[in-house]
Amino acid sequence: MSTAQRHPSIAAGRLPAMELSGSARAGMIVTSAQTRDVTTAPLMRHYENTYRLEPKDPVSVSTLKKIIADTLAENLTGRTYSADSGVFAKILAEKIKQKAKDLGIPRYKYVCTVVLGSREHASISMTSRCVWNKDTDTFAEAIYEKDGLYACGVIYGVYTE
Repeated sequence: MSTAQRHPSIAAGRLPAMELSGSARAGMIVTSAQTRDVTTAPLMRHYENTYRLEPKDPVSVSTLKKIIADTLAENLTGRTYSADSGVFAKILAEKIKQKAKDLGIPRYKYVCTVVLGSREHASISMTSRCVWNKDTDTFAEAIYEKDGLYACGVIYGVYTE
């Protein structure tokens, strides 16, 4: 029995007519490998592992604290607490996180939280727990209080190996 009789798709012209030793699937794999043009294939860059376990330049807590304080002050001056403050807190957290990323310190990931509230008859207690490396990871916080509004911003810088 010929190959064309065993595989009607070859006789119909859907596959190139060639002798298949095992199955039609194996023939298709060989065919596609034979006709591949390696000059148009994209070049893949492979980088060597650095095995770096500590940062070259760690994140400065004072720089992060200044970013938080400046962002809160420039966005909250003259603002009062309202129903849309939750959405605004999210926007502030994104702004702070983006400014920290713009520092360009490699291999750090940032997590930022902002809490907004009314100062009238209110108190707040915040806590957080993280699993991290005390030598490379850090956090900074800043508080803004004015015009019947308070805000607490916290950013965590976590080094990724």
